[in-house]
Amino acid sequence: MPGITLSCHIDAQKLFQAFEQIPIVAARELRIEMKEALRTVQTDARLHHAFNSASHNLERSVSYEVEPSGLSGKVYLDQQIAPYAAAVHDGARAHRIEPKNKKALHWVSGGEEFFSSNGVNHPATAGDPFLEQAFIRQTPYIIARLRGAVRRIFEMVGL
Repeated sequence: MPGITLSCHIDAQKLFQAFEQIPIVAARELRIEMKEALRTVQTDARLHHAFNSASHNLERSVSYEVEPSGLSGKVYLDQQIAPYAAAVHDGARAHRIEPKNKKALHWVSGGEEFFSSNGVNHPATAGDPFLEQAFIRQTPYIIARLRGAVRRIFEMVGL
């Protein structure tokens, strides 16, 4: 009877050794890629936003950190650098601002000084979700880098 024989030889020992190395190599490589992805979103957010910045503290407040596992991380606004960051990013409802430690509020606008002893009504402001927008813009780049990392991981362990 005519036919074709197909056979496959697997070096089980080599395969098991490669599988044992995957978690070690993957942890290292994916941590590197996570850090790069977060840094990319941070840079994009610092460069592309709708707010006007005089001091650049809000841009400097865009920070990131990688979790110890290396498999997750976050880009966030550091409130120590720019305490007003959340109000700019998320927007703010109309609210009243009153003097706390002094007898009056004081501010300069257009070269003129203003004082108010009983406070001011601050209007609502729309947010500028520049962190989310940066992530959306950088998603294709991040996915491409992660795919490359997975390929490298398999090459490094010999698969």
